[in-house]
Amino acid sequence: MPDVFLFRRHAPKCPQSKKGRKGTKCNCPVWRDHCVDGVRSRESMKTRDWTRAEWMLSSMLDAEKGIDPVQGKAIDEAVKDYLTDCKTRSLEPSTIRSYLNTLQAFAAFCDQRRCFAAKDISVDLITAFRSDRPGKTQKKHSPNCTAALKRAGRRHCECPVVTERPSGKTLRKELETLRGFCQFCKDRDWMAKNPASMVKQVKDDTLGALPFEQKEIDTILEACNSFDRSERNTLRAKALVLLLLYSGFRISDAAKFRRRSLNLESHRFVVRTLKTGEHVTFILGDPAVEALLATPVENEEYFFWTGEGKSDLDTCIKSLRRTLDAIRRKTGINVHPHRFRDTFAVRLLEHDTPIRTVSRLLGHKSITTTERYYAHWVKSHQKLLDAAVSVLDFVS
Repeated sequence: MPDVFLFRRHAPKCPQSKKGRKGTKCNCPVWRDHCVDGVRSRESMKTRDWTRAEWMLSSMLDAEKGIDPVQGKAIDEAVKDYLTDCKTRSLEPSTIRSYLNTLQAFAAFCDQRRCFAAKDISVDLITAFRSDRPGKTQKKHSPNCTAALKRAGRRHCECPVVTERPSGKTLRKELETLRGFCQFCKDRDWMAKNPASMVKQVKDDTLGALPFEQKEIDTILEACNSFDRSERNTLRAKALVLLLLYSGFRISDAAKFRRRSLNLESHRFVVRTLKTGEHVTFILGDPAVEALLATPVENEEYFFWTGEGKSDLDTCIKSLRRTLDAIRRKTGINVHPHRFRDTFAVRLLEHDTPIRTVSRLLGHKSITTTERYYAHWVKSHQKLLDAAVSVLDFVS
């Protein structure tokens, strides 16, 4: 009997169970039987793929003999090491979850293509992974479908289910994640080069800034005044909307906004943004301050975080998003959290505020980011463009 061999641990109802350890043409878990110091033991290979189990066993035997594994670092092990490094670098939990979702899907895709080692990741493999990425699956309701108008039971109809392609923004973000992961592997000599860096980004199909019009802002504020039968929810909804309008916060920054960050005398606040880590400080508008102070004090440290339920920040962010969703249903306006940020930036630019100043107020690390989304709102730029084309005269 060999010192080490693989076998499948069959379920009682498996057709291959009658063949014992010779039965391998099934999907039962793969185990290894090995002898250590004269004692025979069994251990799970933690996979159902026979080819992968053989690859893992070969790597284990080479490591035990002191030989550098020819197969290289396993992709799933490299993913675990990368995510551990992300936690060590104190990245935000939401960022780590985003990396985890992408890299787990990528590791599963590599398993399907019989690619188990990081060194075997290629440009073609990453391109194929991007092409096969599924999008959102949702019902495509007909105009006469009554279920489309109901929040509950909207799935209980005969309208077809349509799977949409992922947005360009999603695909770009996933490729950035793969580039970071492959660079991590390259720096540790698990692969010779970074194949993800050779894959071209998809076209960015995201819309530009979509600021609210004044009529929409009036409608939203009016909806906040009659938001809920509960006075507590009404005050919180109004405070959230005014804070987003007067600060340009991302919703994550609003959720973690601390009471001690706001000076009640000068109305100046100092925060460090969650996404970029940049410090932002300026005077908050009086309506926003008054609305914040009117909210019931449920937590001595935060304005919106109640301290109840789970302790992570994501719970509070989800609660604030539900508040904005309720306003959207009442008003019919697309009350996306980032539109408040767009409105904040565009209003400043419309009043001839320098774009570099707006960049600082938004907490962007680089003015390039600000120009990418808001440059066409700069009045001075538009005046130059209008003056340039005004000299054209083709009709005598």
